[in-house]
Amino acid sequence: MEANKLVIEAVQPDDPKKYFILNIDHELAKDKRDSTLEHTDRSKLSYEKFSKYMDRFNELCFITTRDVHMTHENRIEGLKIIRRIIHKASPSNLSNIHIIHILWGYLTCLHHFQTRLILKSGPISWFRQRKFKKVAKFLDSILNFFPKEYFFIILSSVLTFFKVGKLWENEEISYLALSKTLLFIGNIEDSFMFLIQAAEEWAGKDAIQARDIIEVLFEMMDFLKCKSLPKDVILKFITIFQLSIDPDCEDNVKYIHLNHGIQTCIGACIKHFSNKETAKLLYTILNHVHTQDLSEDAIIAFASLAENAASRLMYNSPMKTRPIPIITLCFKFIKSKSFFECMLGLVVYQNLWDRYKNKPYFTTPRIFQSEENFNLTFALYARESGQFFKSIRNRFQECFLSINF
Repeated sequence: MEANKLVIEAVQPDDPKKYFILNIDHELAKDKRDSTLEHTDRSKLSYEKFSKYMDRFNELCFITTRDVHMTHENRIEGLKIIRRIIHKASPSNLSNIHIIHILWGYLTCLHHFQTRLILKSGPISWFRQRKFKKVAKFLDSILNFFPKEYFFIILSSVLTFFKVGKLWENEEISYLALSKTLLFIGNIEDSFMFLIQAAEEWAGKDAIQARDIIEVLFEMMDFLKCKSLPKDVILKFITIFQLSIDPDCEDNVKYIHLNHGIQTCIGACIKHFSNKETAKLLYTILNHVHTQDLSEDAIIAFASLAENAASRLMYNSPMKTRPIPIITLCFKFIKSKSFFECMLGLVVYQNLWDRYKNKPYFTTPRIFQSEENFNLTFALYARESGQFFKSIRNRFQECFLSINF
């Protein structure tokens, strides 16, 4: 503070630009001095001194004053205390409450530095953006300091912070904090399930918060580019998606708010899954429609997802690897008495076989004319595909013979 006063007193008020440049240089110098703490001797703090650090940290990060400058200084000092704890304290001193307070205090500081960002260009904007990025990167050091066995406490603390503060709509902060936390923990599947359950819990209380959680979940799925997910997570997505269209009781009306978000998450799965996992997802969707008594609206919604998955599977996989169970279900849907199930089977079947984008010419056929060009693309397939066609022919006959009219 004294050095900062000297800078202010040394510059004339009529030259604000010069003041800002000098002030930024001073702040950068402080950042450089702080970074040298990483190379200091890691002498362990006694538990008494560690407790004093934590008490001081709580005062600095959890108390907001009307003095904006004082609040800013408190947040900076709070981050310095975390840095000292990381480099000098032993992780064995940590308790559950310490981990919760450190994470909440850090996220409070991160949110504070985000609120100071301005959209204008200039040295002030550049400096604040740089400071925010540095604080955001500091989360990696904090997470690495925590023992990984505190997985549930770490994730619960981050989620609770956004729940209590109702900050899910702040996508930048929530996405940044959760994505780093999930990458550190490594158990991404359980973390996704944790978020889904949190969204379910909030759906009946605050629809906006629930939608924000699902939106953050989608952002993380898109960022992580998951090549696969456990069957439990996929089934959870499909179940919530069904309930969002056909709530079977009054308690499930809350799922209506999650319809678009869950549909987008399933779309992210289709986008990033491998061929094998996409085939599993498509079969799960078709089998769910086949085994459940769904409304017409639900069948149409699932047909849209299945069509998307089938088109990507068609585009990426050779003919001989098309899963027989999927084609079998398509045959059953085509012969179904339900018009919508029949159309579902046709749409998926067309996408599975249309390797050269001929589908538009079959869905909207032209009136036959002599010497008319239908713009169809033909191709010759490899000899090993013969066995595949033979198996399909046999399965085709079996399915039609097994259907009761």
